[in-house]
Amino acid sequence: MPTKTLLITSSYKLSQKELAVVVAQLGIAEEKELVTENEVDPALLGGLIIKYNGYYLDASLKGKLNDIVNSLD
Repeated sequence: MPTKTLLITSSYKLSQKELAVVVAQLGIAEEKELVTENEVDPALLGGLIIKYNGYYLDASLKGKLNDIVNSLD
């Protein structure tokens, strides 16, 4: 069975407990062979960017601010 990677980008390094909460909230805690990685990008200001199995979710403050700026054009 191939390994699946969950990449979580945050503005600071997440603790193991915080990573476990994110995995549980995504409903993929039962996935076997799941590798969770945490990248730090201080430019996000807050929130998370999640990449998993072809899915991309930008729930960062930077992403929300970019959405607002783009809607003003």
